[in-house]
Amino acid sequence: GEDASDPLARLQWVTRQGAPTDVFGEVGRYWTLALSPDERRVAANQGESIWMIDATRRRTPVTSAAGSDVYAPVWSPSGSALVFRSGAGIARVSLDRDAPVERFAEILGTPRDWSRDGQWLLLGLDSGTSSQSDIWRADMNTGTAQPWLASEASEDHARFSPNGRWVAYVSNSTGQPEVFVRSADGSGKTIPVSTTGGMHPRWRGDGRELYYLAPGDAMMAVGMTLAPDTVTPGEPQRLFTVPLNDIADGFFAPYDVTRDGQRFLLNVPDRPASLFFLHGFGAVGQR
Repeated sequence: GEDASDPLARLQWVTRQGAPTDVFGEVGRYWTLALSPDERRVAANQGESIWMIDATRRRTPVTSAAGSDVYAPVWSPSGSALVFRSGAGIARVSLDRDAPVERFAEILGTPRDWSRDGQWLLLGLDSGTSSQSDIWRADMNTGTAQPWLASEASEDHARFSPNGRWVAYVSNSTGQPEVFVRSADGSGKTIPVSTTGGMHPRWRGDGRELYYLAPGDAMMAVGMTLAPDTVTPGEPQRLFTVPLNDIADGFFAPYDVTRDGQRFLLNVPDRPASLFFLHGFGAVGQR
């Protein structure tokens, strides 16, 4: 469940310039968040439980049937189901009917993205050596998984391009985490995207822009020129810097972005109650 030692946070909408607009849902102890395909709901970890929040601020538990110890919700392309990490494996729960939680015994790791055709799931999996992780790809039709990228470096945070042909991911092969792109079939060359560190890539809905977090909570945007057999990233541009609530230490993304790339939903620390002074009484109160 929720851990009272986790900091209070809010899910804050901001513009491409980082200007705050409205807040989504109630204040909570959020870890990670995932915007639904229709952008009207959010699946969010609070501690080891996953909650669904809708625009009316209603909050419903998604994973009561799965117990706690569940993380990293990922939406199905239709928005009718979620897959998430449950213990060491993964599980799927239907949201539009009262179906039992389905567990996939053969698929281990932390789900990161689900292809638009519903077939493929990208996962980060601890490679078993020190703190390295590899990227695996699971076939949701057969319930089996294979390595997609396994090297001496640590790789994770893989995301399909909207057309399914490319995967953006993070690797520390250069000595620090950076964002790269390569073909979804695992062939071809590795294309560097970030230049000064990068985490948590997200594609715009048309695939022509990629976002990521640079060190210091800087939200970056990179134009992506798509050709049939290659991708050419532009120069990374900083959109804004907003202090984020990254309690999961880089393991989970503290933001998501709308499909049109115009609004970002950020996990930010909730403001502490402001102090005010009662002049002449010497008292300090909290509002």
